[in-house]
Order: sequence, then structure tokens, then C-alpha cells
Amino acid sequence: MEGERNETSDLESLSASVGSGLEGDKAAQILNKLALREADRRAQLKQQAAASSASAAPSESCKAFLSQIDQWQQNSQAILDNIASAPRQEADVKAELDKLSVSVSEREQAAAQASYYLPSYDSRQIASTLGNLREQIEAAKKMHLGKKKFGFSRKPKKLPASLPATPLAEVHTNHANANSTPQQQQLAEHTAAHSGSGCRSAQQLRGLADLQQQTVVVNAEELAGGEYSLTNLQGCTVHLQGPMSALQIRALVECKVSTGPVTGPTFVYGAEDCTLQLASHQIRIHNAHRCALHIRARSNPIIEHSDGLQFTDYTPAYAGCDDQLQAAGLHKDSGLWREVQDFGWLKHSQSPNWCIMPVNSTS
Repeated sequence: MEGERNETSDLESLSASVGSGLEGDKAAQILNKLALREADRRAQLKQQAAASSASAAPSESCKAFLSQIDQWQQNSQAILDNIASAPRQEADVKAELDKLSVSVSEREQAAAQASYYLPSYDSRQIASTLGNLREQIEAAKKMHLGKKKFGFSRKPKKLPASLPATPLAEVHTNHANANSTPQQQQLAEHTAAHSGSGCRSAQQLRGLADLQQQTVVVNAEELAGGEYSLTNLQGCTVHLQGPMSALQIRALVECKVSTGPVTGPTFVYGAEDCTLQLASHQIRIHNAHRCALHIRARSNPIIEHSDGLQFTDYTPAYAGCDDQLQAAGLHKDSGLWREVQDFGWLKHSQSPNWCIMPVNSTS
């Protein structure tokens, strides 16, 4: 408002100057042009103010977001209580629990997106609430639903002849299968016990699972811009060369992973002695140990139950990656890889669980 008064005053002064220096039609024409220009400027300011007001998301308010989560949690708990107390058809119970699982996943993604303005304490409380609800949903499924029938996953896709034949299959439920090493099985069990939150469960996502000593390249056409997962891999090198909407990484040992841009969240649940190149709007890391992380993010990376982590900036790793980063809003180094939040370290001093990667590091 102060700027408008100053500019209006300047216009009046200019009008007086023009009026005193010119006479007749010429002076009137100049004053008319100035008046029209001022009217256009004010109209543009009003349009910008209206657009800004219309686009302001209510979730930007911490209080409003927490209130929404609280109300949703009460409604979800009421549904679970109703399922436990009122007998009904198995198909109806399954439909309600599946719908509730999707709702939990949506709230987890919303919480990840809100993490840049939510206090750390509130973020942890939300994660705990969502994790508790997910555990209740799984318990209800075991109690009220019959066991799933055994079925084979779909036929794996074939990779180009230049690469080792690696199955690009749906992630199946038996992550710690007979081919898994004891180290992988232990990490997978530890991860499952602590991964109460995430996007959707790995069983619901396309991706790679249960591989050892493989090199895999997944192109943009195969990724299809959707959600993807890497589960129970050891000694593998994986290149995800295309944009994705979300990414889950679970139980990786001694792996190298490079990805294209992720327009939503990236969740890491269990990684040991790995090198991860991740470009994502939000990044959350749980149960990671002795890993090198090359990060590009639009909010502070979050770690929990992790140690020995080194962080540095992300480097585009394939042709066309720069354009994809531009489209995803991840083309600039935000520097947030230097500002990691450790939810397991509540002191004001630097967390001992992560550091900036040394300049001469070869990781």
C-alpha cells in the first residue's frame, strides 16, 4: 500500500509538470496515456493479489495441517474399531482395510511434503501415528481375512543384449527368499520392524527385488513416470534413467544406485555400505549405515536410526537427465544436502551420525 501511495504521488507530480510545460491537446494526450498506464498497473496488482490468495494452500498452516491429521486419525480409528466389533462379510472388510491403507499412504506423502514447515517434534508424532495405524490395519487383515492364495508373479521383461538378463518383475512378498544371504535377511527383517511409514508397501509397487551381483538399467519408458521400488538387493548396480513419482528403497547391501528425478518422496528403509544418487522433492532415510549419499532435494533430508552417512550434491548421470531435472524443478543445487535433520539426535550440536562428504572422497 505504501508503494502505491508513493507511485500515485509521483504520477500527480509528473502530471503537474506536464501540465505546466505543455498546453492544449498534446498535454491532454500525454496525461491520458499516463492515466491509462496507471490503471493497467493497478489492475495487474489486483490480479496478482487474487491469484496469490487463490493458490495459497491451507496445508501451509501448521495448525490447520495438524488439525486435519487429528480429525482423520479419529475417523480412521473409528473405522478400525467398527471392523473389530461388528461382524461382516470378508469382502467388505477387505475393501475397507484396503481403502484405509491407501488413505494412510496419502497422509504419509502429505506429511513428507509438509515436513519443510512442520516442527521436527510434530513430524515425528505424525510418523508415529501413521505407523501405529498401519500396524493396526495389518493386524486387522490377519485377524479378519483369510490367507492369500499362492500365485506366480508376471513374466519378467528382458533387458537389452548388452546387459545381464535381470528380471524386471513386480516386487513379491517373499523378500527374504532362499537366495538371500543371511546379511540380507537380517537387514530385511530389521527394516520391516522399523518401517512403519512410507508411500505404499513394496508389494504394491513395480520394481526390482531379490537380486545379487547384477547390473540393471531401467529406462524412462519402463519407469513410466510412476512409483518404483528396489528391494532386497546385494552387490548390485542399478540405474533408473527417467522420472518417477515416488521411490522406495528397502534392504540394500553394497549397492550403487543412481536415479532420475523423483517428483514426490523417496523413502530409504535399510541400506548398508551403499552409494545412492537421489534427486527427489523429499528424502527420508531410515536404518542406513555407512552410506555415501549424493542428494538433490527441495526440503531438508531426514534420517533416523542411521549412522556413518556422508552427504554431497547430486550429479546428473545420463543423457537427458538435465532436462528431466528442469521439468521436475530439481535442476538447481538447493544446498539442503548440507542441512540434514537427524530425528534420532535431539541436541543442538551437530549429529555424529552424518557429515559432509570430504572433497577428495571417491565414493
